This record gives sequence, structure tokens and C-alpha cells, in this order.
Amino acid sequence: MPGLPELAATAAGTLSTTPRPTAFEPAGGLGVVDSYLVIRHHSMPAFAGRPPYVLALVTLDEGVRLPGRFDGVAPREARIGQPVRAAFHVGLGADTPGVIFRPRQPAAVGAR
Repeated sequence: MPGLPELAATAAGTLSTTPRPTAFEPAGGLGVVDSYLVIRHHSMPAFAGRPPYVLALVTLDEGVRLPGRFDGVAPREARIGQPVRAAFHVGLGADTPGVIFRPRQPAAVGAR
């Protein structure tokens, strides 16, 4: 099955692409926030007047990194290393679902 191209640097300093097989496997949806940013100024008219929201880059327990909206947390409460759970969400007018993340309790409290 053809996969996504993988960029690789050559000795001459140029980039080349090589096919890499893609395999899809189920994931549990648990992970931690690696990075995040707070969107305060909306550049698209459709989002004008919307309150600030958080976009996060999350590494799932299986090692996959995914970007998505971080719901259920105020922008000032988002933290790197915060445990989250992934979910799918279909927005108004969207044809396909997107990934969102919601906070979960730390593993010490029994969330895993």
C-alpha cells in the first residue's frame, strides 16, 4: 500500500522523498500535551467574536503525535505534560470529524 513520502536529507544537503508504508492501528486515545498555543485573534471572519481557545500537539501513549483543539480547559490552565484524552468532533458544516482533546485526571488519581 503506498504511504506518505518521507523527507530525507542527502549528503549534498538537498531533500529527497522516499515512499514509506503506512499502517493504521487502533489507538487508545490517551496522551500528554507536548506543546500548545492560545488563539486570541481570529483571522477568519467566521471565527470573529469567538473567545480564545487552545490548540495542542499531543503525543498519544502509542507514540503518535496529533494536533487538535484542546477543549474543557481555560487558556491560562493549559500545561505541557498535561494528561488528555482524544475524541472526534464534527463541527457545524464539516464533512469529516476532527480530533479534539479533553483533560483527564492525572494517572496518580486513577485516570488511566
